[in-house]
Amino acid sequence: MNQEKKLVSIIIPTLNRFKLLTRAIDSIFNQTYSNYEIIIVNDGGNNVDEIFDYFNYNSKLKVFNLEKNYGRAYARNFGIKQAKGEYLCYLDDDDIFYPEHLETLVTALEENLAFQIAYTASYMTELDSNDNMIQKKEFISEKFDYDSLLV
Repeated sequence: MNQEKKLVSIIIPTLNRFKLLTRAIDSIFNQTYSNYEIIIVNDGGNNVDEIFDYFNYNSKLKVFNLEKNYGRAYARNFGIKQAKGEYLCYLDDDDIFYPEHLETLVTALEENLAFQIAYTASYMTELDSNDNMIQKKEFISEKFDYDSLLV
């Protein structure tokens, strides 16, 4: 991989799930890959500007508050327009990344320059009221299929 790491823009649409949003952001701050920006698009929900207090005004955080709820697709597209990174990455506010997630994807793209997209398998978990994992199952683990990805 190149000496200088390329910027990854991580876009998180959110709507009234502050606790989950903080958990998602924590998982980003625990990445082994460090050159990223976090674009939070508040899709018309309660103001999330207190996220800056929660994360000590970390300069990687950028928050955009939409005046009304437009839906996830609009929020993601809005985030893309704000992105400065060479790579785009989505994270829903109720999801988390494993610590090596960004490093794995960026390395795959950098080592295989013909690739324009990368994704990984994911797990769906069920949590109890104390956020303890009850169940974990693999959610996606298929070979790349452009048509299936669009669905």
